[in-house]
Amino acid sequence: MKVTDRIRDRWRRSRGELGLTHPDAENFAAAGLAQFVEERSARLVILPSDPERSDISFTGDFWKWWETNQPDPVSGSVAQWGSRNRTCSFAALNVDEQSRSEWRRYIALLRSGALEMTLGAEGAFDLENPHRRLFRLTIIVGRVWAALSLYGAVVERYDLTGPWQVGLALLRTEGALLSGFGRDWREPDGVVGPFGDCFERNVWISREISAWPSEGGIKDMAFDLGGRIEDAWGVRERRFLFGRGERTGEFDPANYRWQ
Repeated sequence: MKVTDRIRDRWRRSRGELGLTHPDAENFAAAGLAQFVEERSARLVILPSDPERSDISFTGDFWKWWETNQPDPVSGSVAQWGSRNRTCSFAALNVDEQSRSEWRRYIALLRSGALEMTLGAEGAFDLENPHRRLFRLTIIVGRVWAALSLYGAVVERYDLTGPWQVGLALLRTEGALLSGFGRDWREPDGVVGPFGDCFERNVWISREISAWPSEGGIKDMAFDLGGRIEDAWGVRERRFLFGRGERTGEFDPANYRWQ
C-alpha cells in the first residue's frame, strides 16, 4: 500500500494521543502507557497503516503465544521484557514492574496492530556530580532491535500489511552525552564526551516502511535508527558496532545486557 496523506493523518493523530507530535514540549512522549515508566528515556512506537482500528483479540491461543519466551536477536538468548503479562482496554503488555503504577520498562501490542516499547533508567541515567545525563547507546539500539524482531512475529501472526511508521523518541537529550559504546570506542568521562553533543530538547526519529523486512532487514533498520541517534549527537561513527578488526560493522554486545 502506498503511503498517502490520509495514512499520514492517522499516524499524526495517533502520535498526538501518545504525546509524540512536539519534540520541544516539556511532556513529550509522556502520554499513554509511558506515563507509568519512571525515569523515561526512550520510546519506540510502530504504527500500522490504520492505527485507529481495534480488532485484534486477546483470546484463544493469544496468551500462549504472547507468553512464550521471545528470542533476543542481539544476545541469542531470551528477551527479558518483564515478569508480568497483563492487559488494559486497548493493549496486551509485558511489564517490568516496580509497583502497580511504577514500571521500569514495558512492551505492548495494541489492538490496532501497533507496538510500543518504553525504557526507563536502563536507557539513560543522570549523574549527580557532575550533573549530566548519559544515554546508553548500545542498550537502546539492542532493545530497539529486539522490539522490531518481535514485531516481525506480530506481522506474520496477524498477516499485517504496510505501510508502517516506525518512530523512536529519546527524552531530555539537550546537553546529554552518549555512553555505553562498543569496546573499540572511548567512553565519556562524565563531564564531556569524546566528541559530539546534542542541542535538541528531545529527539524524534521516524521512518516509513512499505513492507516489513526479514530478520536481516530488521537488523539493518535497527542499525539505521542507531545511526540516526549518533547523528543527533553530531557523530558520524557508529559506536554500537565494532570499530575495527574482522568483526568491523557488527553489533558489539560488550555493553549490552538485560537488567
